[in-house]
Amino acid sequence: MKYLLVGILLMLSSCQFFDSSTPDVSDIEVDLVVKRFDNDLFTIDTTKGLTELQEKYPDFLPFFTKTLMEWPDSSVNREINTFVSHPDIRGIWDTSTLIYSNFKTYEEKLVMAFKHYKYHFPTTPIPEIVTYISAFRQLAFTIDNRIIGIGLDMHLGKDYVHYPTTGYPEYIVNTFEPDHLTSHAMKVWAQQLYPESLKHSRFIDRIIYEGQLLYFLDMVLPDVPDHIKIGYTKEGWEWCQDNEKQIWSFFIEKKMLYESESRKYVEYISNGPTSSGMPQASPGNVGSWLGWQIVRKYMEAHPEEDIQDLWQIRDGQEVLKLGKYKP
Repeated sequence: MKYLLVGILLMLSSCQFFDSSTPDVSDIEVDLVVKRFDNDLFTIDTTKGLTELQEKYPDFLPFFTKTLMEWPDSSVNREINTFVSHPDIRGIWDTSTLIYSNFKTYEEKLVMAFKHYKYHFPTTPIPEIVTYISAFRQLAFTIDNRIIGIGLDMHLGKDYVHYPTTGYPEYIVNTFEPDHLTSHAMKVWAQQLYPESLKHSRFIDRIIYEGQLLYFLDMVLPDVPDHIKIGYTKEGWEWCQDNEKQIWSFFIEKKMLYESESRKYVEYISNGPTSSGMPQASPGNVGSWLGWQIVRKYMEAHPEEDIQDLWQIRDGQEVLKLGKYKP
């Protein structure tokens, strides 16, 4: 079908809960604005609808049409009309409206996440949440530090009938669940706040960076299971827990920690069905999982530090050394 386009996706998450003291955020006020661009787009008045969308979504609409959907300015009206009238796309929207007819549950989860966020980042503005449908192009994204876009069509449940036609592999589709929505939103927000600047970095720096992002999810999503945060199945998470020492030994024996050629280690910090050189039962992205455990150990050893202090560290060796990680 015309609009079942495969796009970029990045998201990952973790079965047990992280055992840490959770701050009381009940008195923190968060005024979270949630806009349903998906509904506004599919109920558009073809005569004046585009003008109304531009007024309501002055920043989001141009990003959606130009960057995400790649529609030329000269044909945006035609492209929108074609998009919202296409029977397959309307079918996606119909399913989305059934699952997310009442977004209140997810709004409450996002509000709680941003209460925890505000606890750790009291002076940072809270972004606006905008939901959309893009025919499976992208899971979630940010626009500067103002907007988090969430693709509802990428959260329809792993058994949704059209996912097999999108080209996404099963280990990615497994994360297309409604209960992953909040984690995906907060992960892209973390990436916006703490962008990667590690182009020529060592493996240890890269896995600590990924661990720092996942630790952020620990802080803002204390009630979300770890396997959801990193995008694993429960079985994948349990395998890593049961084999932590073996994972560490694998990278030590391969002399991987201080490897600076990313092509030699990139598969270990990327999503995949399994990890090369490890048993078939292993999940992908074990480097990020390992970095997460090292970061947790560091923060356990330095209770006086917060996530903002952690994010000041770009040297992965420092986190490893001062955290005294030893599985």
